[in-house]
Amino acid sequence: MELKTFLKTFLKFWQFLAALTILGGVGGLIFSQFQVPKFATEVLFYFEPKEVRLVQSANEFTDTILGILATGGFEGIEIRKIAPQLLQFKILARNQKDVEMAASNLEKNLELNLGKILGSEKVSVIPVTEKLQIDKPENFLILNILVGVALGFVAAAAAVSTFIYFRM
Repeated sequence: MELKTFLKTFLKFWQFLAALTILGGVGGLIFSQFQVPKFATEVLFYFEPKEVRLVQSANEFTDTILGILATGGFEGIEIRKIAPQLLQFKILARNQKDVEMAASNLEKNLELNLGKILGSEKVSVIPVTEKLQIDKPENFLILNILVGVALGFVAAAAAVSTFIYFRM
């Protein structure tokens, strides 16, 4: 088909195209409103062995600690090795208070979990992060609406094209 034919067809069905396009935009708006916001913060901890038998290479020691922490008790927290004996904990929660509470309880939980497995006085957990910086959740309202509009238009154009194809 030529461009003129497409334009004539689209102008003939402009109400249907506009309705589905607007419906897609409204769908993007509704999707954006129901998205759960995620607050996040990152906390660094330095792990230092106190007992001579625990002194391994720094990398092995950090991997041991990481393995112990990966076994459980830290839901909603991503743990990543930054450097030897230095681990980064990324805390995600639905509201700012939950993030603050999880960050403040993290040091106690680390000492408790490591104390159960290694012994209470064998590893010291030293917080490196001085001030807690909480990242606010991003709102992709405009992007969601634009994606909804685009999907609505594509769906309408596909429906019109299919209708014209089977009518011919």
